[in-house]
Amino acid sequence: MALMAAVVSGTISVQAAFAQSATKLSEICGDCKVEKVVSCGAGKFLEGPNFDKDGVLWMVGLMAGEILKVAKDGQCTVAKTGLNFPGGTRFDKEGKLIVTTRSALVSFDPRSSELTTLRSLYGTQGFRGLNDVIVDRQGGVYFTEPNGSSVIRPIGRVYYMPPSRTGDLQLIGDTFAFPNGIVLSPDETVLYVGEYAMNRITGVPLSSAGMVNPGRVPWVFAALAGGIGPDGMLVDSKGNVYTAHYMAGEVVVHDCFGFQIGVIKLPADAGMGSTNIVFRDGYLYITEALKNDVWRVPAKIPPT
Repeated sequence: MALMAAVVSGTISVQAAFAQSATKLSEICGDCKVEKVVSCGAGKFLEGPNFDKDGVLWMVGLMAGEILKVAKDGQCTVAKTGLNFPGGTRFDKEGKLIVTTRSALVSFDPRSSELTTLRSLYGTQGFRGLNDVIVDRQGGVYFTEPNGSSVIRPIGRVYYMPPSRTGDLQLIGDTFAFPNGIVLSPDETVLYVGEYAMNRITGVPLSSAGMVNPGRVPWVFAALAGGIGPDGMLVDSKGNVYTAHYMAGEVVVHDCFGFQIGVIKLPADAGMGSTNIVFRDGYLYITEALKNDVWRVPAKIPPT
């Protein structure tokens, strides 16, 4: 990240920075062989994979309105039903699963199966439909609200809920073109937002948690080719950004300067609906929503 700061300050050229930071795809995933690990049946539209502290995989079925748990025998089991289009998930420090739904940001307790609404309003307005979420080191929560926005109607919002979970939501921005996936840089000074309707990733500089840095300019971090748009995203400890590219059947990897390192393709017999990703024990896990399978590929660089 010190190298990135040097580029921003103009002390070295972008070309020199790229020469110093260039990474090969083999350094990311070795031979990049993708294997199927879980099948969850039809009609679910898998999203939001996350592992708890015990290594249990949790996901959501967006179309089915379910929270799913992968049992030790490798079978998908339903842990909770009746959710309103659940999309993104992240575990918080208390071991509860933060879940975005169409109408609210909720918290699910895996021990008691209790579902608690954290937020359902921005001011006096109900949410139009939430999508993805990331929890920062302090326990604050960034989440996206894309519904109603598009490439010709960029009114999507991104919010921050402070660790106290009280007080007003902080608005990061309200002119995104269907903000979908969201992730923080390792030092949490940049918020990456996947603008699904623009097939691009936007970098939003932060001065502190939930605050856009007024001294820096938000920028187009990377543009994707083909497919429809970026869905779930991750970063590794080197600042490389991984993006599940929906309807491209792939995960695209960029370095911290936005240069594309390479593309991890799902096999030809997999669906094209790559929706989300998560790291665990030396692997990158990928949810595919059209055939409702989970795939994985080696991940050589540790996560943040």
